[in-house]
Amino acid sequence: MILVAVSKDGNNNIFPVAWAVVEVENADSWTWFLDLLMKDIGHHDGEGLTLMSDRQKGLLDAISVVSSKAEVRFCARHIWANFKNKFSGTAYKDLFWAAARSTTKHWHDSYMAEIKELNEDAYNYLSDIPPVHWCRHAFGSNSRSNMLLNNLCETFNAVIREARDKPIITCLDWIRRYVMRRNAEKWEGIQKYEGRFMPFVEKVLAWVYEASLNCIVCPSRLDEWEVETAFDRHVVDLKELTCTCFRWELTGIPCPHAYACIVKKRWRPEDFVHECYSKAKYLATYSPHIKPMPGMKQWKKTDLPRPLPPLLRKMPGRPKSHKRKKEAGEDAEERFVKRGKKPNNCSNCKQPGHNKRKCNNPPGVIQPKEPGRDPSKNPWVVADRNKRAARVLRRYNAESVTQPQQQNSSAATMQQTFNAPPQSSQTGSYQPPPLSQTSSQQPGQTASQHPGPSSQTSTHQPQTSLPPKLRPKLQTTKKPVWHI
Repeated sequence: MILVAVSKDGNNNIFPVAWAVVEVENADSWTWFLDLLMKDIGHHDGEGLTLMSDRQKGLLDAISVVSSKAEVRFCARHIWANFKNKFSGTAYKDLFWAAARSTTKHWHDSYMAEIKELNEDAYNYLSDIPPVHWCRHAFGSNSRSNMLLNNLCETFNAVIREARDKPIITCLDWIRRYVMRRNAEKWEGIQKYEGRFMPFVEKVLAWVYEASLNCIVCPSRLDEWEVETAFDRHVVDLKELTCTCFRWELTGIPCPHAYACIVKKRWRPEDFVHECYSKAKYLATYSPHIKPMPGMKQWKKTDLPRPLPPLLRKMPGRPKSHKRKKEAGEDAEERFVKRGKKPNNCSNCKQPGHNKRKCNNPPGVIQPKEPGRDPSKNPWVVADRNKRAARVLRRYNAESVTQPQQQNSSAATMQQTFNAPPQSSQTGSYQPPPLSQTSSQQPGQTASQHPGPSSQTSTHQPQTSLPPKLRPKLQTTKKPVWHI
């Protein structure tokens, strides 16, 4: 198991602080990890720190022992994940998040009262969790953060996905190199930035400015103001840097009510932003760098015992099936290729790309389609089709010799059918040999007496004597194509 402590810098980005690999996640491993963390950062008993977690196994017990003076927050998303298993629905979801995001106790109590009206058991479930752990109005202002989610650790966990299945030393070295490279990029990127505060402050102030346009300010004295909005009224103290909405103290950036008062006095809003968002503090954050390390063969040898691999623990329940991770480009050549989806045709205008509900076109008419499918253009299929046609012609020639009078009209029609211009030789088609003329024979004459070619070339001869499969099928092309 990888234990990680992640913070955020002055630009609202993640800042990895510490990480370690332990055998199992329990109270002992978390106590060992937090004890080393408190010693490294110099906070005795966690005083002045804000620790947020998703209430993992043994973590709360370790926090109460090692850092009892730290402010503890719970991830609101994990609370909601457990809450919705018993009380699901859109109404519960909206009221829960509204109660968690409320920065004043009045609004928090009003949303909780609505939850109580829906279900008293749901109200009791949330009331058992102290608001100081998951509600903004009860948070401390020391951390200058209004975060409700523990997504910083989730983001870092997604980054190190490539290293999690590697051996312990390789995994730790991969994480070290990633953090070292990331800190160097952050340090170099801020050198050319000109400004007192980080770009995150400019984005927040842009939103605050839009919200302050709806505020009506009324001055009192000694920099105290009364600000009225569409839903409530707040008191702003520019000297103490406070507002009754609690957003200014919670984040360190002026709220819309304070921004309206600052602009009214023609002051600069940047002068009222906390210094934790300044460029100087950002540089101080990334000044300590991770030093590069030589290869494992160049490490200094010590008399300490070599670390042993962790014991194999059989976890309860059915084991999970872990598929092998494929290398890059291993699936480049897929055996089966998925075909693209065909667009749906409108049942009104018969045009693709939309349906009948969104159709504004006049009704269309479906053109009747000729039965059957188009003949294959495969060279082998074409050659085989020509061979079968030649075989049928030889059979008709043999019958015309024995029965000249009965087969006179049939052979003439066959001669015209297969005297069509041959297909290109590039397709590999078979060209049948020329046939003898039998349509102009007189009674009693044989086919050998008239070897010359036929003088009749009309394509409108009756075809009733031919079988249905041998009748020519004219298409819209310049040259007729015959289907056998």
